[in-house]
Amino acid sequence: EEEGVAYDEWDDAAGVYRAAATRVRTVDSPTGDLSNYLKIVEANRREISQIRRYFAALRPEERWLHGQRDGAELDLGRLITAVSDIRAGSQPDDRIHKRFVRRRQPVAILILVDVSGSTQGRVIYVEQEAIVLLAEGLRTLDMPHAFYGFSNDHPQNCLLQRVKSFEDRYDDAVHRRLGNLRAGGATRLGAFLRAGTALLARQPQARRLLLVLSDGKPEDRGEYRGMYGIRDSAMAVHEARKARVNTFCLSLDAEEKSVDYLEPIFGRGSFLRLPELELLPKRLPMVIRRMVQ
Repeated sequence: EEEGVAYDEWDDAAGVYRAAATRVRTVDSPTGDLSNYLKIVEANRREISQIRRYFAALRPEERWLHGQRDGAELDLGRLITAVSDIRAGSQPDDRIHKRFVRRRQPVAILILVDVSGSTQGRVIYVEQEAIVLLAEGLRTLDMPHAFYGFSNDHPQNCLLQRVKSFEDRYDDAVHRRLGNLRAGGATRLGAFLRAGTALLARQPQARRLLLVLSDGKPEDRGEYRGMYGIRDSAMAVHEARKARVNTFCLSLDAEEKSVDYLEPIFGRGSFLRLPELELLPKRLPMVIRRMVQ
């Protein structure tokens, strides 16, 4: 992790990948006072309760089906009845098994949070509130999920900041990271999309969801600010979908012109622009539910 992982970038003009053009290092997200997290939770108790109720419908239906002709286990009550019928000289019912069913496919969710310099000020605080509320909702579900921040200061130093990994429990260390996001750096988006896809590819769940919380605009030194960055990011989304990772962007850029890069990167119907930043804490759970259903 200290050395990071090298990723290729797509050069659309040349029609080839640039080998090892970026390097992504996974580091712990900045930490801070636990009270920052607790204050957000205390100030939003009603909203958190609503989000938990809203997510209740996402719980997979798990139950035993009794009276099956085949299954993982014997249905003891029906087996006893069948034996009694045999002893009495009657034809027994052969539906003596039971089978466990899970109606919803297992899902793994990765939320990538833009903590680049463009989020400094009000944006980073709204993002922080939104992911705290989302975390409080998701922690009640049996649904593996993770939060990572992302920013870079050089193509060879792209930082994927671990806020909560798939393996982490909700302890004070995670709470401190959730409540203390810090902004700075650039947005070499393609590198982080590839790193997020690689994280999800290691999860065993049948469905893997990657949600990008950002203005969605590739932004880094040199040519990455133009079409090169847009087309590389679009290729990274294409690679994710080939790997069966469903990608969606909740964009913090309300400007109409943002469609000029959001649609080429994520595709029509795979992004949502927020008309107002303050709507983020409410819209984020809605997007998660839409992706999971």
